[in-house]
Amino acid sequence: MMLQRLAKGIQSPLCKRFARRQILTAVAGSFISWTAVHKPACAESLLETFFKRRAADDFLPPEKAFRLRIFPSGRTSLTAVLEPSPGYYLYRDRIQFSVIDSPGVSIRSATLPKGEAKKDPNFGWTDVFRKTVEVPLELDRTASARKVKVRAIYQGCEEKRGVCYPPTTAEFILDLPNSS
Repeated sequence: MMLQRLAKGIQSPLCKRFARRQILTAVAGSFISWTAVHKPACAESLLETFFKRRAADDFLPPEKAFRLRIFPSGRTSLTAVLEPSPGYYLYRDRIQFSVIDSPGVSIRSATLPKGEAKKDPNFGWTDVFRKTVEVPLELDRTASARKVKVRAIYQGCEEKRGVCYPPTTAEFILDLPNSS
């Protein structure tokens, strides 16, 4: 009611909406300011609740939702560790590894463990990883190969709201142990 009286002289619907939003922002700001001065604990609680709710509604960036590490685990092997954050999962069949720009090195095999079966609205029955998974990568390499550049492509989703991320690409340059 008060907003209607304050915005009464404004004719354009767009301007009315803008004016109402500005007035609401001013009223909310005044309330929080007054509360901060007169009831500091209450203001802190209000702000904390507001920001916690906002944070809970935000999605993690892909590099935090799905952490990936790759490291040498032998002269001709690497280990990739994929770690979905709580509430997220990775599609087993959307995980790929390749060697790029590394003469004398190739991936002989990448052994993904069996995942957990899930009925996905987009892909039907598929295997997923909700927990940390280790993937051994066996290499073919020449004696002179000292470094390897590994490209990983993976895709996953946030479970609760069913929001899936586009495929994510990560690259790692690793020193290889001596082959002798």
